[in-house]
Amino acid sequence: MVEKRLLEANIGEVIRGERRKITKSHLDSCCNALQLVQPFLLSDEGAREIGFKKRMAPGSFMFGLAFALLGERIAGLTHIGTEKLKVEAPLYVDDEVVAYAKVIKKRPISKGRGLLTWAWEVKNSENKTLIKGENT
Repeated sequence: MVEKRLLEANIGEVIRGERRKITKSHLDSCCNALQLVQPFLLSDEGAREIGFKKRMAPGSFMFGLAFALLGERIAGLTHIGTEKLKVEAPLYVDDEVVAYAKVIKKRPISKGRGLLTWAWEVKNSENKTLIKGENT
């Protein structure tokens, strides 16, 4: 059970998601499902050929990972759109990551319904932001 869901948070409050170590299996599954064949996504050698230290995750994986790490904390939200999406650094195999979400704005629409704008980011164990965005 989670301590607090984003819908219950106050404006400016930060909710921490789960922590996860990214494995080769995670990336293999993603690349197979999306039929991604770029060498830098499939092997360390391919990544080194373009100047990266080792195999990295595709941006689509990183985006989905944010939602997965936040899990039940974002229950009850309907995703209308993402603004200000930015990949800031690569996510590598064996990185340990955690997601954070912060309420930016709440706007009631009708009884029991409203719009919630929230920012999110995924950070590695060195506290470096890898990907971030803002959702409504």
